[in-house]
Amino acid sequence: MARTLTFAAARGLARSRLNCACSLTHIRSLTSATNENNINQHYDVIIAGGGAVGSVLARLLLNDNVDKSLLSHRHRRPLKVALLEQRSSPPSLENIANSSSKNDKQTPNARAYALSPTSLSYLGPSVLQRLQQTNRLGIYDYMQIWEHDGPAQLHFAGEDLNEAVKSGRLVDLHGLIERNNDTEQHQKQQQQSNRRPWLGSVVEDAPLVSAVWDELRNDERIDLIDNVQITSISAPSQNTMGNVEPPPPVEMSCTRS
Repeated sequence: MARTLTFAAARGLARSRLNCACSLTHIRSLTSATNENNINQHYDVIIAGGGAVGSVLARLLLNDNVDKSLLSHRHRRPLKVALLEQRSSPPSLENIANSSSKNDKQTPNARAYALSPTSLSYLGPSVLQRLQQTNRLGIYDYMQIWEHDGPAQLHFAGEDLNEAVKSGRLVDLHGLIERNNDTEQHQKQQQQSNRRPWLGSVVEDAPLVSAVWDELRNDERIDLIDNVQITSISAPSQNTMGNVEPPPPVEMSCTRS
């Protein structure tokens, strides 16, 4: 359901226009442009908010496999996406990991998520692998729930998901990460180990967002624009939207410090 809604939104916002009166910095290349004139850019999708939800949504929109399976033939061209973030761009995951290793008493991030296997698969193998390598992925394969004042208990174990993984009803996260790994030695170690399917994983907000932004910085189809304030959004009239195909662009204006 989430994927269907995602790409319905992408088609509805086709040819969005972004007018940004600022000096644009392309975060992906870490270089600053000196153009002080108004910037007029056209995008298929503009996402306001570059946190966990916005950044993962951008990654899904740029995922070729998902695009081809869900979009009609006439919408298979690569999407041009803009991700707007009110705050400064997040640091790289490497910087967070190095900072943690130098300061053992560093306070964990105040916000964390418990993600299901399907939700974890939306992050992609590269992001999952980097979070795992930096010890920022708290994987669990067993769970027990009980009443505080009664005898009722529920037990969940990774082995319970084996049939769902084998039949393809649940994503194989071990295989997903392995297919992204080029080292034969690592693959052999994984094949020899006794692996139980993940019930889920706990991940902090800041490392998660940084890992996704690191991946998006390397994609030329997206502009990552931080320190931005949206000043207006102007959509064509409903009559115009219904009579023209493709519909006229939605215009968004913003300022950037």
